[in-house]
Amino acid sequence: MMAICSCVILYFSCSLRSSIPDDPSREQFVKQLGMMYEKDIIDFFPPIVATDSIWWSYYSSSWDDSAASEFRCCAYFSTEVSATTLDSLGKVEYIKKMNYDESLFLITVPYMRHEESYHNPMKDSLQIPIAHMRYSHFSLGETTDTFVIGDRRYVEVSEIIPDDLVIYVLEACPGNFWKNQEKAALEERPMLIDPWKHGYSKGLAISRELSRVCWWAMAW
Repeated sequence: MMAICSCVILYFSCSLRSSIPDDPSREQFVKQLGMMYEKDIIDFFPPIVATDSIWWSYYSSSWDDSAASEFRCCAYFSTEVSATTLDSLGKVEYIKKMNYDESLFLITVPYMRHEESYHNPMKDSLQIPIAHMRYSHFSLGETTDTFVIGDRRYVEVSEIIPDDLVIYVLEACPGNFWKNQEKAALEERPMLIDPWKHGYSKGLAISRELSRVCWWAMAW
């Protein structure tokens, strides 16, 4: 497989409304990610968090060599933006652009050990793993689903996703970039073929109808 790896620098220069200091959860996430991962996969996120934004992240336990460490993470930052900003972001360089739907290769990062958490099995190496937008925030309300993985039942609260959501993949790279590569290689990735067993992807999810943008990134 030819590696898909394209670096895009995204400058975010618009003024976010009602700016407040960074959410502490972001600071914690950035610190831990730096301890565990070789690449800065959220370097393109806006530097300022606004009052109407949502910062959500999932990451491993504190870095150590115990069995509790998990080599996967994801982060979302969602906010309403102006029409000018939407136009600017819509012109960003990208390696792939697509309408968001369930036919994409969507990954729900917290459940990556389980085949049941993958909405669309990867059939070839040309598909790029995309973060499931169920955790982002689009102000449309929520749905609740119950599903079973193994012998456990889970209740999942998911965001309602806008019909016009467009995904821009800015960068995607297969490869093991965890600082403890040997241990990371042991963690199950049941539905990922070898070239994508580890790697990362990042990008934008844009809804013009809602004037809302989600910056997303994940490593697995």
